[in-house]
Amino acid sequence: ARAAHVETVPFPTFALSDEGKRVVLYFGLPGASEMLGENAVVATVRVQALEVVARVGATAYRFHESILFEHVDPAKTKVRVKKDRVVVSMLKVYEKAYWEAVHVNRRAVGPVRKSPPDHGRPTVITASGAKK
Repeated sequence: ARAAHVETVPFPTFALSDEGKRVVLYFGLPGASEMLGENAVVATVRVQALEVVARVGATAYRFHESILFEHVDPAKTKVRVKKDRVVVSMLKVYEKAYWEAVHVNRRAVGPVRKSPPDHGRPTVITASGAKK
């Protein structure tokens, strides 16, 4: 049986909040808690990369950032499904680094922090919508 075609689209809205020790990403998705089933949200977190996918039927809402603004601790990432959004909270490695964007400034001058060897080792976290 051929897998049904899945259309990948971006989340309708996105916001970032630097909370000091953590950086919190808000992915707007109206009716998220109602629409999203069990383990419908999958976040793949690396030290400096993030992918978030929320499956609703044949639609996959996807956010991907290959080089995050700073290093995070993948194992300490939390993913929650709220009424109208998916919330991803990541623990910052460098607490004093203020995140002004979700991605690194690729044009910035100066040394780029070298990613640790496990940069490519993903941590996968799932989240579910409201219990039916």
